[in-house]
Amino acid sequence: MRLSRKAVAVSLFAAACAFALLVSLNTLVERNQDRIREEIQRAIGRPLKFNQLQLGLWGGPGLTATDLRIAEDPRFAATPFIQTRELRVKVRWLQLLLGRIAIRNLP
Repeated sequence: MRLSRKAVAVSLFAAACAFALLVSLNTLVERNQDRIREEIQRAIGRPLKFNQLQLGLWGGPGLTATDLRIAEDPRFAATPFIQTRELRVKVRWLQLLLGRIAIRNLP
């Protein structure tokens, strides 16, 4: 089967646009890590730490936090309330494209 030059050009353009979108969304997440951390802390009412926050597209758009630790109230214990090597959350596409992060679910 022979592909026309137009079909190849459109395919390459679509691939370049998808790559540019991925890079811009990943940059958005990297630049806003502190704001994301603060919003989560405010929502759960506990201090939160993670080493890195990355955008992932496998199985839908999502965020992956590595070495996540949610602190326990110091009156109860000195150990973290939750500690995990990796936490993945799914986010909503439209909100992500608008520069906001809205969690869809925790798989």
